[in-house]
Amino acid sequence: MSSRFSAHRLLGTTSMLALSAGAILATAMIQPAAAATPSGGLWGGGSSLSSLTLRQVFDCYKGAQVSGDGYTPSSSFTSSPPSPGLLPSACSSAASRSAVEGLFAAVGSGRGQQAFISHDALQLLNGGAVPAAGLPALPPNFIDTASGSTNFNTYPYPGLTFAASDNPLPATLTTSAFTFTGLSTTGWATSNTSGSVSIGTAVSVSYDSTNFGPAIQLPLFEVPVAIAVNTNGLDQLLSAAATPANAGGAIQLSTAQVCAIFSGTVTDWNSTATITALDSTGAQTTQLFYADNVSTTAATSTANTKPYASSSTPIRVTYRADGSGTSFIFTNYLKASCLPLATTANKYASIFGATGLPSTSFSTLASAVTAAGNSVANWQSATGSSGVATAIGTASGSTTSGAIGYLSADFTTPYANSSVISGAPHSASVQNEAQRAAGVNHPYNQSTNTSTPFITPTPASADAAYSALTANATIPSTGTYADWNLYNYTYTSGSLSGKSILGIPNTTGAYPVAGTTFLDTYSCLANAATNVTGFLSWYYNAGGTAANSTVNSVLENNGFHALNSSGTQNLAATIYNQYLNSTSSTRISPTSGGSTACSGKTGA
Repeated sequence: MSSRFSAHRLLGTTSMLALSAGAILATAMIQPAAAATPSGGLWGGGSSLSSLTLRQVFDCYKGAQVSGDGYTPSSSFTSSPPSPGLLPSACSSAASRSAVEGLFAAVGSGRGQQAFISHDALQLLNGGAVPAAGLPALPPNFIDTASGSTNFNTYPYPGLTFAASDNPLPATLTTSAFTFTGLSTTGWATSNTSGSVSIGTAVSVSYDSTNFGPAIQLPLFEVPVAIAVNTNGLDQLLSAAATPANAGGAIQLSTAQVCAIFSGTVTDWNSTATITALDSTGAQTTQLFYADNVSTTAATSTANTKPYASSSTPIRVTYRADGSGTSFIFTNYLKASCLPLATTANKYASIFGATGLPSTSFSTLASAVTAAGNSVANWQSATGSSGVATAIGTASGSTTSGAIGYLSADFTTPYANSSVISGAPHSASVQNEAQRAAGVNHPYNQSTNTSTPFITPTPASADAAYSALTANATIPSTGTYADWNLYNYTYTSGSLSGKSILGIPNTTGAYPVAGTTFLDTYSCLANAATNVTGFLSWYYNAGGTAANSTVNSVLENNGFHALNSSGTQNLAATIYNQYLNSTSSTRISPTSGGSTACSGKTGA
């Protein structure tokens, strides 16, 4: 496997994070000292999937650009079709909120959780001991260097108020130790362009509930993870138009094709192989790998007799090298969707059923592919979402043509801001479970001369996936952070019994590769309590029956969706009533004058 990423977009490599509940070192437990967090800001980091969107949300909350990051409120804003780089006009007026600024370091979900569990802002880095290597990925801007700024404009942050990750926190925090790479407290950069980080020895830490109270894990928004494709070299490709334009318009992929590609079963777009599929009854059948390479315009469709590429064009699976919640979401989908296709011959049971899946480390799956005897010779890794986007790209090249990987929608066309992500790749439309059950295994049915394109990664299709979640599971109105692990809710009956609902949403129009970004914070806060609760109350619309329309406009402009507007449960209102309502016994509180549960605690 080779590693490729854009040095001008990424300031360094990211080490893998081993967030294993069983990884307990023999060394003494070390808990970093809690740092006081000055008033006036929200500081955190983690998920690169959500980094560009959170940058815009924080701009909107503050009512001003941070560090001239280029996201401009405009009357020309529209989220359908998307207008990358623009914000709703409502984001330009927020005088009552202007004192609170949110800054976010895109270091990957694994590092974000590492910082949260250890309550140590020094852990918000990409790793490496050479100059500039440890700094977060650019974009987005992660400090405020604006002229005349009165807010914090150095890095690392003096405290940690939250982290963001696209995979859930471990099931146990206070009784397990986690192996983290230690860092020195010197050698940090004071700007976002230069500096170095010294790496210390590995230490073992646990979440400090004694001082910080119970951990809090809140889903922020609904995420479709796009399967991004560079179709250069695919000369026989015919695909469907997509709405909005180019969202899923690159190629149509059935579940069977996705599983064949990411298992290393099919390694070339020139393949004429027969692969395993499921018919409408759930029984195993077969299809040609290139069977979906037909026009979905009924008037011009002809029988397909050629593979995607007329000559050898390697399928260059491109994946995240760092600890990534995007990898977790994607492997959660692969595990739920591909195991029903398992046969002795295709070895899917050992690949997609490998111990540790779903995982923030895509190498877990890659290792299972290698162990099964399948080839990963043309697979390539890249660091951060922007690294994967660059590695796939749209241009023809020895490492880009035929590349395929996975990215959040805002790193793909049409949602990506071209001034931030140059050459953002296009994405595939993907068959979902409802289509499979209806017998739609191909986007074009030649016997009836009709077309039914697969599902595009859009805000609406992500919301449809969440309607499957809320229709099949009840999220408790009170409970622990673990109850908000939305990936842990499974079907209880039928052929999908025991499978993750978000991993294989069985609803019309649902995009199948769905997940969320979690905000992780603390029950007991010191002087940052009003910063956190004020922002979250605004974000979740203070428990109202509808989502914050301005926030949702920002989210939809990036290809995401606010917590569900369809289905049977109002998740945003449930979160507000549990953690933000002043009458709730489980609310986020300051260490003085707040919940009695936080009395006497030092607070985060």
